[in-house]
Amino acid sequence: MSRFDHRLNEIDFERVRRARELSAAKEYFKRFGDNGYDIGAKSIVLFCYANWEAFFNFAIRKYLDCLRESDIRVIDHNWDMMLGVLENDFKSLVDRSNSRAAQIDFIRRARELIDAKFDKFVERCVLARSNLNFEKLRENFEILGISDEDFLRFRLKIDRELVGWRHSIAHGEAPDLSRVEVDLHVALTDELMLMISDKIQELIVELS
Repeated sequence: MSRFDHRLNEIDFERVRRARELSAAKEYFKRFGDNGYDIGAKSIVLFCYANWEAFFNFAIRKYLDCLRESDIRVIDHNWDMMLGVLENDFKSLVDRSNSRAAQIDFIRRARELIDAKFDKFVERCVLARSNLNFEKLRENFEILGISDEDFLRFRLKIDRELVGWRHSIAHGEAPDLSRVEVDLHVALTDELMLMISDKIQELIVELS
């Protein structure tokens, strides 16, 4: 039994809730018929992306909650995650044009934070912000220490369909959705959410 069972259950519950809502939306879409196909397809595309990004962020936050509760040093868990500890300091370095004085201050700050725990971790560096394409997914996974190998076969679908179609619609463009198979688009979103769930839950179990 994992000491983080409540977090694992929260992730399961959230994924199932979203999967049910997607299924309900898919059934509602069928009522539109040919006359309402375009607006219905656009709605499904937007809803699928919203669930993809929101569930990713939800699962990541639950993992970070577990890390904070574990009371461990960031460097003892994953050196790459020091990026989140130094997130604001990196920004300050850029804002100060990477001057020598700014570099010295950065080194001193890094020395102060070398023993930081996850209460100092800035979560935005591993969250999605309106564009969870494959590149952003890979970037976040690299920081978190997650392999993206299982997601490689979905790379084009994530970029062109899940993110690309949503991006076009959100910016007032008119992508050709005449060949969108709603059942398959919803199934893709379901599968990706399940894969995210599995990856994050594996990390949480390893902490137990």
